[in-house]
Amino acid sequence: MKVTQDNLEFALSSIRGCGLLAIDTETTGTAETDKAFAVIVATAHYVFYFDERVVPNVFARLNEILMTTPSRYVMQNAKFDIRMLSTVGINILEGIRREVYDIISLARLVRNDHMKYSLDAQAARFG
Repeated sequence: MKVTQDNLEFALSSIRGCGLLAIDTETTGTAETDKAFAVIVATAHYVFYFDERVVPNVFARLNEILMTTPSRYVMQNAKFDIRMLSTVGINILEGIRREVYDIISLARLVRNDHMKYSLDAQAARFG
């Protein structure tokens, strides 16, 4: 669901209190000087697309919720996404205790002999 001013409060309230969230970023590139322009947050029931260009200051509002919600986070390439989130003021590793599960790292622990660990490659292998 693309988050707009009309459904912002619904999206934030749906995330509040969730024990498990999947998070991904859409970024201007992969360099250290690039930054996130959108954040996708998935709960067990919804997928929300937060775009700062559509809803100004949405990252600050999202950060307020994430900083007060003790959660486990699932990410594809967590190191990159955590860095990109920090460029827009979302620091999920600060404050209360959280767990981050990186799909790439977990896939390598299960089987470390593949050449590719992209989300597409893992979906083809694991279903």
